[in-house]
Amino acid sequence: MKKVLLVDTNVSSAPIYKYLDNAGYKVYVVGVNDKDFLAKCASSYINLDYSNPVLLSGLIDELEIDYLVPGCNDVSYKSCSLANKDNRFPGIDSISNVELLNNKKSFREFASKNRLPVPVLYSINDIDKVKFPVIVKPVDSFSGKGITVIYKNDPSQIKIAIKLAQDHSRNNDYLIEEFVNGKLYSHSAFIQDNKILLDTIVEEYCIANQFAVDTSRIADKFPIEILESVRSIVNRLAKLLKLKDGLMHTQFILNDQSIWLIEPTRRCPGDLYSNLINLSTGLNYAENYVRPFLGLPYQFSSDTTLKDLIIRHTITDQVGGYFWALQFNESFKLREFVALSLSGDLLEPAPISRVGLMFLGAETVDEFDSLCDKLITRKFYETKSI
Repeated sequence: MKKVLLVDTNVSSAPIYKYLDNAGYKVYVVGVNDKDFLAKCASSYINLDYSNPVLLSGLIDELEIDYLVPGCNDVSYKSCSLANKDNRFPGIDSISNVELLNNKKSFREFASKNRLPVPVLYSINDIDKVKFPVIVKPVDSFSGKGITVIYKNDPSQIKIAIKLAQDHSRNNDYLIEEFVNGKLYSHSAFIQDNKILLDTIVEEYCIANQFAVDTSRIADKFPIEILESVRSIVNRLAKLLKLKDGLMHTQFILNDQSIWLIEPTRRCPGDLYSNLINLSTGLNYAENYVRPFLGLPYQFSSDTTLKDLIIRHTITDQVGGYFWALQFNESFKLREFVALSLSGDLLEPAPISRVGLMFLGAETVDEFDSLCDKLITRKFYETKSI
């Protein structure tokens, strides 16, 4: 029986674990949080800080691991890349590519040099010459943490924003870039030989926090000419970096015909994004994310045509407090609910704490749009605290 080490214990990696387990592999999961989903339910859990690549490499050797699979966060993928110095594990990209893609400042600089569309990067030394508003953000954070919009040239506010960004950065580094208005989307593409084989466009909303996605759905009517532009950009990026076969997941902003790349990554996206694609289209997303790490070809059981109207929503609380219950203001079709908090848990304001993940269904396009609108305006439900 071949041994696989899944480097993540978060609930978002559960579909990855399920595929590996069902496929007959001996699956070990590793992470330092023994309260995480897979830490509690996986048959072989190891409590270890995988952000330390030396510890991770030692564990790989000790267990005689055959395949290494990154989970659903950037630290996991980077540690796997660092532990793969001799390239014995398939599907894992080089550390130079991982660091370039995961570092927002490095990626902006690379993209600008290669004429890929990204927001303009500013230097603090040139702040008197830039057009406001601007965004100050950590170079390597996630879920909207440490981000500030500055609407005018106020040195004291800029200083505070820089300190906040540095505090949320593992590298204590920040960037300043132009504030881009537009609609947020994600493009998830399975790449082979630096070309897209299959892809999906998802429409994303940031409701509770303007920089953290909490609501999303397949963009079924996305303009084909814009999609072809996105594909061209991603194919070019893959060729420039000579990416390994596997998933390329990219967030971008669209305004009219203009596209700006915001964040590219090679890992599986979190908050059970794989479930959204699977429930909406039938595509075995988690399986095909994993297969390149096992040295296997893709095996697409479906195309990405929309077959079921599904909205993924992360339930959060904007204020925080000791969670009691959810109050829903109308009836709805619930396809799946994944609980992430219990009554009595102390919730931090969004996006830090999460109550659960809902996958809601609709029978018609009008119902689909109406449901999405109600979620966006936060009229659909209320979180109750004590």
